Amino acid sequence: MSVVFKNGYADGFAFAVPEAFAESLKQEKFNQGDVFYDSPEAYKLEWGKYLKKAKTIIQVSGYDKSDLKIKILKPDKEKTEIVEAESRTVSSEQLFKILKEGL
Repeated sequence: MSVVFKNGYADGFAFAVPEAFAESLKQEKFNQGDVFYDSPEAYKLEWGKYLKKAKTIIQVSGYDKSDLKIKILKPDKEKTEIVEAESRTVSSEQLFKILKEGL
């Protein structure tokens, strides 16, 4: 899959996917521990400031046979920490689509 990067992030994606993930996107192969933020601000702001603006974070938390387990994380009510809102099992192709189109 061909992905164009603009200003260091996958262009046209709902999530801020840094260029460091170019091979993962190209091969649609993700690893446990990969984290994807909803905004490039996650990489630029101090964590506490980003939490005030954060909406959704996706973390690859493991594998289930050939599929990925992902956690959908959101800030708590006070916007002081991230909590798990949901977990899903998805294929690599489905994760790619979520990163591109959103949840």
